[in-house]
Amino acid sequence: MGKLWAVIKREYLERVRNKWFIIVTVFGPVFFAMIMVLPAYLSVRGIRDAKVGGIRIVDASGVGLGARVAERLATPALQGAPAPAAVPVDRSTPRRSPPRSRCWWRTWWRRSSPGSS
Repeated sequence: MGKLWAVIKREYLERVRNKWFIIVTVFGPVFFAMIMVLPAYLSVRGIRDAKVGGIRIVDASGVGLGARVAERLATPALQGAPAPAAVPVDRSTPRRSPPRSRCWWRTWWRRSSPGSS
């Protein structure tokens, strides 16, 4: 058993004396810290530089949802940028139904599905 510990000790010291072991021991944690910190920094920087003034919110709900969303986008973190605008939709004109599909298999599926007549 003593010989086994001697071999383990020698192999361990041989690995620790290697210059790559020291480099990885020092720069490994620095590398992993940068992997975590750099994306967070870039996202915060991107939020500060965001241009929300070019956003137009189409509000078809009729309850002022678009105005509330525009108000939330004009947060203090985005000061200096023009606020987004909410555009209400006029519901007085009737909407047209979407055109029917001209795809042959959708038409066949509707005809062959149970419950359709």
